[in-house]
Amino acid sequence: MSERRSPSSALSPCIGLCRMEPASRYCEGCLRTRDEIAAWPGLSNADRLSLMARLKQRTLCVDSKDVPATNAADSGIDRADTD
Repeated sequence: MSERRSPSSALSPCIGLCRMEPASRYCEGCLRTRDEIAAWPGLSNADRLSLMARLKQRTLCVDSKDVPATNAADSGIDRADTD
């Protein structure tokens, strides 16, 4: 049986290429930080969609080779929200 998802359900951005890039501290496959990857299972659908939008912007930065070092503000993930 196939899994049913709501139309607005955010699928995981993971593409199975799980390797952290030391300079940017992003996963080479999905461009998430370690904190974002760890928080994903506990995020609400709205928070997942918000993160997906930020990842789209990161992709544009990576494509232009303008990849900033990550920080807590960039991730948008508040560790207190995921506990």
